[in-house]
Amino acid sequence: EIEKLNEKLYLLTSNLEENNKKNEEIKIKYDLSIEEINLLKNNIKESMIQVKEITSERDIAYRSLANTSEEVMNKDIEINDLKIKLKESVANCEEILAFAEQAANCKNE
Repeated sequence: EIEKLNEKLYLLTSNLEENNKKNEEIKIKYDLSIEEINLLKNNIKESMIQVKEITSERDIAYRSLANTSEEVMNKDIEINDLKIKLKESVANCEEILAFAEQAANCKNE
């Protein structure tokens, strides 16, 4: 009977070690996800600043009689491009956040 108990203890210990390895892997992925989220947040902030700057430039261009309609259109294209990049950054951030939440849930389990 002691031998059976020793076998069970060995199996439980093996399972525990395996679970600890998995938890460590999840923690690493979670930490990386947090870093990626922070980078994406910074990218979003920078994109928002660029959108504000270019929007301001566009507004000045609209008010200035010296500017041609072609220059105004170029500013609009730049703003639209930045808005697309901003939407992509937000979508990426949401995707990584969802992954991080899954990792956190796995970690908690």
